[in-house]
Amino acid sequence: MAVGVNKLPIRVIGEFSSQHKEISGILQKHWHILEQDADLREAVGSHPLITYRRSKNLHDRLTHSHYNNPTKLTWLTNSTKGCHRCGNCLACPYVQKSTIFSGRRDINEYIIQQFINCKTMGVIYVMECICGIRYIGKTKREFRRRILEHVGDIRNKRNTSIANHINSLHEGNCGVMKFIGVEHIKSTTRVGDLDNKLLKREAEWIYWTNSKVPGGLNEGFTFSPFL
Repeated sequence: MAVGVNKLPIRVIGEFSSQHKEISGILQKHWHILEQDADLREAVGSHPLITYRRSKNLHDRLTHSHYNNPTKLTWLTNSTKGCHRCGNCLACPYVQKSTIFSGRRDINEYIIQQFINCKTMGVIYVMECICGIRYIGKTKREFRRRILEHVGDIRNKRNTSIANHINSLHEGNCGVMKFIGVEHIKSTTRVGDLDNKLLKREAEWIYWTNSKVPGGLNEGFTFSPFL
């Protein structure tokens, strides 16, 4: 076993079903594919430890541990989807209005499923430079606040991946950036749940868009939210 490789197996947890033997066989057979990636090899170990939990029964489906306040739809409910400008803030010039996102490795076109604008909180976003390079980010705060932070980083020449790229290759011109909110993650009553959801989706989007250095401006991502 190579030096630095995680000797503890990754625990794969799923619901028990009649296909459990077939699923286990597929994982064992193709686990070596994950080991071929230098970054994944250290995290996943040499083989999976497969655990099955009880499937949901009727009682589970009819009862919930957390109360969810149902959303009542009215004629005032906003059914518009996609990323939009609020029309009244300093971040608006940097927001790209769009209902789709192109460039993921898993699908040709991703349709934005929620309404997102500058004031939306809990957003997964893509910064797309005029040269084609991308950065995936997340924010619990209003989308516009995170955008303006990136702009401030560039103008103050801070040592961040976006600021370094714009200042070194585009003479500090913030106008070459466009931000697209691609997913709105809603908070729940569980403490820390929003943070974990944002981390998971950010990591998935980094993979889907191949935005990790050198393919993009993301310096990396963590597997901890998935463990």
